Amino acid sequence: MKKIIGLSCGRKNGNCEFLLKEAAMGAEELGVETEIIRAMELKVLPCKGCWACRDTYKCVLKDDVDWILEKTVEEDCGLIVAVPAYHLRSNAYLTAINERMNHIFYKNMDVLKKTRVGGSFLLAIQTSHGLP
Repeated sequence: MKKIIGLSCGRKNGNCEFLLKEAAMGAEELGVETEIIRAMELKVLPCKGCWACRDTYKCVLKDDVDWILEKTVEEDCGLIVAVPAYHLRSNAYLTAINERMNHIFYKNMDVLKKTRVGGSFLLAIQTSHGLP
């Protein structure tokens, strides 16, 4: 493997990014190129369910999700996703990116057959707001 992309869906310099940077440093020690993408610093819109992507193989929404998907799904590289868990599920950034993947599968079903290295960090955040 030549490259690993890290997708951070948490805050800048937060726990997710800290773990992602540690994994990237370990990979770089082995001579693997790494790149970290911060989803929270990009424009990420949720899917509108218009299904225009079935015909054009592109999403009609104008944001950075197509670029994120191009880098993380279509490019031949390893992928590490780091996302905080709020309310027992991943945050809205990862959910929005995930829901916008339909057009990639319409364009190229072989993307599902790719075998490559991947990993994920799902960080559960515990708060003490008087709840048991």
